[in-house]
Amino acid sequence: MTAMWIVLRQHNWCLDSAVGTLAEAWREDSRSVRRSLDACLTTLLDARLVDFRA
Repeated sequence: MTAMWIVLRQHNWCLDSAVGTLAEAWREDSRSVRRSLDACLTTLLDARLVDFRA
């Protein structure tokens, strides 16, 4: 879910474009995609731009 949110933001909320990009990247190198998304999420959390507390 978090990965999709990040990719959607990068693609100006275009779902078709975001899904295609994420799927292609995942097929090519899932470990790299995971590391990049983790780093991006950490940056957002550190900047207090997102909050996942219930």
